[in-house]
Amino acid sequence: MAHEHRGITITNITKTDIASYKIRITKDHKFLFPSEKIGEPITHDITVRINRVNYPAAYRIGSKDGKQRSGLLSLGSELYRDVLKISSNSTIKIDRTIDGIYLIRKL
Repeated sequence: MAHEHRGITITNITKTDIASYKIRITKDHKFLFPSEKIGEPITHDITVRINRVNYPAAYRIGSKDGKQRSGLLSLGSELYRDVLKISSNSTIKIDRTIDGIYLIRKL
């Protein structure tokens, strides 16, 4: 895949995202995460690395209505609010290592 070695930059964080401690992964950025099967929502347990520390996280993709949706990266309140300090004007950079760990940093 052509995108395999590129990271993504997230700039679309909303108040709703902040309230649910999620980062929406839009169609242009889905290539970095597990693929979607239309009509079959699934949550993948993934590992994120922030400031050289690994944490468990979840990535949900798919919808029951058969429509493509943004993926949802759930970090939980501690990582979202206390470690990354994400707000609606935050820019987040996400890269994936060869061993499948997602490197996340706030720019």
